[in-house]
Amino acid sequence: MTYSVMHGMGEYFNGSGRRSSHSPSEYRDPTKKEPKVDDSSLPSDVDANRDAHDQKSSDNTSSTVNNVAVRGHAFLSYVREDESRIDGIALALREAGIPIWRDTNEIWPGEVWTRRIRDAIIDQTLVFVAFFSTNLCMKETSYQREELNVAVEELRKRDLSRVWFIPVRLDECDLPHFEIGGINLNHFHRVDLFGPNGAAELQRLIDGIKRVGG
Repeated sequence: MTYSVMHGMGEYFNGSGRRSSHSPSEYRDPTKKEPKVDDSSLPSDVDANRDAHDQKSSDNTSSTVNNVAVRGHAFLSYVREDESRIDGIALALREAGIPIWRDTNEIWPGEVWTRRIRDAIIDQTLVFVAFFSTNLCMKETSYQREELNVAVEELRKRDLSRVWFIPVRLDECDLPHFEIGGINLNHFHRVDLFGPNGAAELQRLIDGIKRVGG
């Protein structure tokens, strides 16, 4: 079976001419029930409440952080191979009162997924959290890279003194190269969620997002 790629958000067509939203190696089924949470990604003081994990955030997400009403969400960008790690991190963010956006929860059958993702990033994102890993580095093309293209395009329009893009490493890996006003992603202070300080760094990520919302 052969696939061709259309310019833009990465639409794929199989040999019969039928469109698929993702490449065969990168498809994340939006209707698939999320897998069991990997508690190893959680700090020790987070109670892995499975009921909270099943809750869905709405399109117009809002929450209360430090007794201040927050509009917008944390957009989580990652590759499918890291999904089990992201489950635990997403739960920790929800437990902290931070609304999140994941394609597995928020894109419904019949919706134009490219438009939903672009709108979620540009119009509704409080902070874009980009998770980098060796799994991403090993891919020549990926669905996450399309999300990053949209995010970087938006970032170039923004005041870089205001936090909007947070790079997070899941392991010892390089960050992809994007030029943003004379700097690149390595100039943004990152969070490393691995090694002996992984739990403390996760809490720092949570606190950092709260600072943006507060």
